[in-house]
Amino acid sequence: MVYNGTKSGLNDAMWAPWFALPTVEGHLCFITAGTYMGDIDVSDIFLNFVMHEKLQEYAGIDLTSLFPEELLASGDKVIWERWTRCGMGFRDSLLKAVQAMLMAEEVIRGDNRETANIFRWSHVKLNLPGDLDYQPWRPWVMKLQGDWDKIACDFISYVDDVRAAGNDCIARCASQRVASVLNWLGVQDVTRKRRDPSQTPGPWAVSICHQRMEQCQFQLHKKGGIKQRK
Repeated sequence: MVYNGTKSGLNDAMWAPWFALPTVEGHLCFITAGTYMGDIDVSDIFLNFVMHEKLQEYAGIDLTSLFPEELLASGDKVIWERWTRCGMGFRDSLLKAVQAMLMAEEVIRGDNRETANIFRWSHVKLNLPGDLDYQPWRPWVMKLQGDWDKIACDFISYVDDVRAAGNDCIARCASQRVASVLNWLGVQDVTRKRRDPSQTPGPWAVSICHQRMEQCQFQLHKKGGIKQRK
């Protein structure tokens, strides 16, 4: 079914506040050498969430001319079907969808102190320019696991595009956690659009992030100097 909520005139009586969406800078907070990234796509993002009851009274479709027999049998003047889900073209649909996804993220992340949680982390480390131990190839703000300086698994959502990340095979567990909890909450994911964790995934939030583990190789002069580094 194709529909366009902007044609009903309902948007003229609606208001939705401005809000920010994630950018690639937030994505890079948990990306480092050796990180694998997997994508989960939410199916029909707006239709997963219910429209406010007061708004449902004004959002619907007039089917009177299509079912004259039902109209006579019911004795009603019109046959009106309500729209009960957030729809395409309605001004506040994006706001409601993003708010609901943010609440779902809290459930997915769970308790960061739980040892069985794939998204667990123990402390936050700053890696800022100007620090004596600043490492330019690592994120500025990192959530770490334990004392062994390993970036924790994490994920980020851009409306209906969710990207989970982790080291090697752990990234697949992170993607599985995101998809399974979303389905448990009633938010459907599109299995056919899921991308297996990779260091060269597709685009996310109008950006492409590729990560490769580079091995440093040194060739020395006979006198001991460095000749070449890759």
